[in-house]
Amino acid sequence: MLYNLIKLVAGLRLDYFSQTGMNISGTGSIVVFPAKSTMIKFLVRQNFRNPSIYELHYRDNVTMKENPDLESEKNLSGEMEITQSFGETLLLNLDFFYSRITNLIDAWLDPSDGKIQYKNLNDVQAYGGEINLKWRIGANAEVKGGYQYQHSHLLTDDADLPNSPHHSGVLSLKGSF
Repeated sequence: MLYNLIKLVAGLRLDYFSQTGMNISGTGSIVVFPAKSTMIKFLVRQNFRNPSIYELHYRDNVTMKENPDLESEKNLSGEMEITQSFGETLLLNLDFFYSRITNLIDAWLDPSDGKIQYKNLNDVQAYGGEINLKWRIGANAEVKGGYQYQHSHLLTDDADLPNSPHHSGVLSLKGSF
């Protein structure tokens, strides 16, 4: 039966923020189950981040100045996830993603007065993937491990996004003995 093999999910959200106006967020996904132990998910999402009160209004009259004209950051992203279970004890997850952020809010040093101000400076493109493995050992323990690769760069000058690692990983052991 088709309804057991494919699931569709969609959502829409409308927000109004007095500083930046109206924003619409939406999500749509298709989840396919080609086998009992396999799931493939396709996800498309559009969302936003409003500037914080600090980014909009903080000033100390020495090093920082306010910017009440900041706009919301916008993000359009897509993702494909594949999850495969191997029996009751082993789970493998692969995830690939792409994201495009416009109006990224970042700190900027104004050369005219030497003060820092938050501005909508750049558009960003990010893409990558990750692999995760979870192994249940008996009833009381599990080992998890994962690796992620991500490349995020500014579209204005093709430079890497600052403070954005290309590689990260995790390994954990959980249990009660």
